[in-house]
Order: sequence, then C-alpha cells, then structure tokens
Amino acid sequence: MLDPQCLPSWLFNLEGTLLAFLDSSLDQTQSILLEVEQEAMAIRLPKSLWLSLRRRMKPGDRVCCIGRSELDSQNGMIYLSAYQLFVPMNHSSC
Repeated sequence: MLDPQCLPSWLFNLEGTLLAFLDSSLDQTQSILLEVEQEAMAIRLPKSLWLSLRRRMKPGDRVCCIGRSELDSQNGMIYLSAYQLFVPMNHSSC
C-alpha cells in the first residue's frame, strides 16, 4: 500500500480577489485570504514576499497565485503555499 506521506505535492494556479492579510504584523505578511469562486482560501506566502506584498497589493485587488498544495494526512486538511503572486495583465485569467 502507498504511504500517504510519500505522495507528491500538487501544484495549483488560482485567480481570485485578495480579501485580507492574515497577520497581525504590518511589516511581515505571512499569509493571505483569497476568494476563488465564492470560497475563501488561506494561502501561506514565501518569505521573499513577506515585506513587499502590502506595498504592491491591497484587499480587493484581483490576484493570480501559483503554488503547491499539501495534504495533512493526520487531520485531512489541505494547506496551500504560494510560490508567486501577481496581478493579471488583462484581468481575465492567469
């Protein structure tokens, strides 16, 4: 039988509306809340985006997010971690 901890991470490409920054610190944003098809998703950010994100984006902006998802086999939760965030050029799709 396949060990669930050996399963690969899965990539995702999401487009949605930035709802909020999920951290109390104003200078280091570690995660965001993104609305995709009327569902809010918490997404962890890489350290390289922590300092600059609040200067480049604000809640209400349309955002594309590329990253990976991981399944926690102990509690059945799916965690999303971003590789990159950007504003789509034509606002139609990533």
